[in-house]
Order: sequence, then structure tokens, then C-alpha cells
Amino acid sequence: MTAFAKVRMQHDQQSMDKMKDIEVEIQNVNKNLDKKVNMLQGKTQSISDKIKLYEVETVKLQKSFTQVENLSNQCTQMLDEDQTIPKTTFKNLLQEPIHEQEQLIFETEQPVNADLIKEPQSPVYDTQLKLPLSGSRVLIAGSSVLKGINPSKLKEYIDVHVHRGANVLDLYDDIRSMDLSSYNTMIIHVGGNDASSKMNVQQFVDIYQEIINYVRSQNCRAVVSGILPRIQCDVTEYDTILKQMCHHNDVKFISNYESFVYKDDHIAKSFYTIDGIHLNR
Repeated sequence: MTAFAKVRMQHDQQSMDKMKDIEVEIQNVNKNLDKKVNMLQGKTQSISDKIKLYEVETVKLQKSFTQVENLSNQCTQMLDEDQTIPKTTFKNLLQEPIHEQEQLIFETEQPVNADLIKEPQSPVYDTQLKLPLSGSRVLIAGSSVLKGINPSKLKEYIDVHVHRGANVLDLYDDIRSMDLSSYNTMIIHVGGNDASSKMNVQQFVDIYQEIINYVRSQNCRAVVSGILPRIQCDVTEYDTILKQMCHHNDVKFISNYESFVYKDDHIAKSFYTIDGIHLNR
């Protein structure tokens, strides 16, 4: 082999080594870019969730202001009808500071109806089913746990809405954008993703309450399907508070947890796919 050929081979080998080094550097750059993109996506999702949460809190505040205004109007109407309470004195009770209120009550010696000083309560909805003229229809809405449901095997009056990866905020947005006029019952299944992401439990149940309030306001009965256990995440705290909320609001609660655990509280893994979240049948 000539000296030129040897130099040529060495040069080619060096070029190949450099190409490999460049490929490794490109791979590292791509990995770093992927990490930064994932980080930005996570921050964007976090900001989006916070915005949605602020929207929910704003709706709750607006409802509270409306309830206070309604209570004030009720008080005024009751005073107009009840001549035993001096109107000028009660007007002062509504406007003056607390310490002056107590003084006025003592001086007039007039009893004030206890119902007037109770905190405003959440609106009471009609829980009776009101069927549309076309007949009873049911909507099942929730996260990807419902993806295994085959709509073709359900009754023709049952529809399924699946939002993959949905948390309670996502489903709240979905439901508010739906036309529920053709449904008289909605079965809601969401919460597992909130437990996995360790969402604040009180915020979770507050937003769930808003979902129920909205569904009822659309003349539709709300039914809550309890959270299924997850192999890598403890959902019992979220499922328990959900059950308590349903009991407090006279909402039908379907308890699912016990159907997927043994008596020793170990999860029946044979029911799940490899991710430990979705059912395999």
C-alpha cells in the first residue's frame, strides 16, 4: 500500500470520527431542545390551568354577590310587610358598623328574625327529572378512562363524550360549551388525573361543585361516577371528598373504588392495562 493510500485512509477515518462526533452533538442539542420544549409546555399548561381556575373563582364570586343582593332585597321586602320592626332602625342595621348595630338592637328592644342574619345559601335546584319531548337521553362525559366504552353497544339514547387526559377544569370547560337541551341526565367521570397531578383537594371539589351546579341549571340531572383506583397513585382522598359533596348536595354517587380492590385493599391489577390507569376490558 502506498504512503498516499495510507494518508487517504487516515483522513477518511478522521472524517468519519468527526461525523460521529457531530451526530452525537446534534443528538445532545435535540435532547436539550426537547427538554426545553417540554418545560415550556408544562409552564404553559400550568398558566392555562391557573387562568381556568381564576375564571371559576370569578363565577363563584359573581354568584355570591348575586346571593347577597337577593338577600338584601328579601330583607327589605320583609320589613315592608312587617310593621313591628322600625324601618329606620333596620336601615341603620344594614349600613352602620357592627358595634353600632349591637347598640341599636339593645335600644329598640325589637327582635330581629334569625333568618335575616344567616349566610346566603347555594341556590336550590329542582332535582326532579324533566324529560324532553323526544324522550329520555343520557350523556356520559369524562376522561380517557371512558375510552373503552363502545357506543355501538349502548342504548341508542346514550351518548359518550371522552376528553383524553382531562382534569376537572378541562371537563368543566367542555360541559359549558355543550348543548345539553336534549339530555335529561349526565353521568360525570373525572378526577383521576387531578389526583395524579396532586391538585389541591379543596379546589378540586369546588370546581366539581361548579360542574354540578351548571348541569342542574341546564335542567339536567347530574350523576357522579366515583374515581377508579390507580396503581401508582392514591385517589382515596379525592374519592372520599367527592362522595361527601354528593351526599351534601343530594346527588347520586356511583361508588367504583371497592369494585377494583381486594379485601386487603390491594388493587386488582388484572383489570388494568400496563399503565395502571386504564381498564383492559
